[in-house]
Amino acid sequence: MEGVIAQFSDTAVRTGQVSADDFRVYSKLLNWRAKGDYSDMFDFSKVDVDDVLPKTREFINKVKSLLENQI
Repeated sequence: MEGVIAQFSDTAVRTGQVSADDFRVYSKLLNWRAKGDYSDMFDFSKVDVDDVLPKTREFINKVKSLLENQI
């Protein structure tokens, strides 16, 4: 997973295509995924999810737009 984060940072964040704030959302989501998959009894609170959901939608839309412009 660290390789994915580093590659995304090198190709999208350092080139200015994705902001550092968007990158933090991406990193948080990857960490949550790992905790959800591999940690015993890890629960996501509604407050945590409600806080990150709008930011996640913005991140998805930004990445989708970047991909559409690449094709």
